[in-house]
Amino acid sequence: MVKEFLSQRHLEFKEVNVFHSSETIDEMLHYTGSFTAPLLRIGTEYVHGYDPMSISQLLERTGWIDDPTKET
Repeated sequence: MVKEFLSQRHLEFKEVNVFHSSETIDEMLHYTGSFTAPLLRIGTEYVHGYDPMSISQLLERTGWIDDPTKET
């Protein structure tokens, strides 16, 4: 669902299968303290699970998408 969400917004992403890399699992645990999939990293921040509202807010805050409520 996260892939569809990002694809519909024409945003590029890199998919990493954590089950094929113990290094990736270690990094995930180090930075987030949990092992929740999907895990979306945008810049230096993370969204655990599929949470469209949190993903949108983080994308807006980091400048990947425009805030629809902001006047131009």
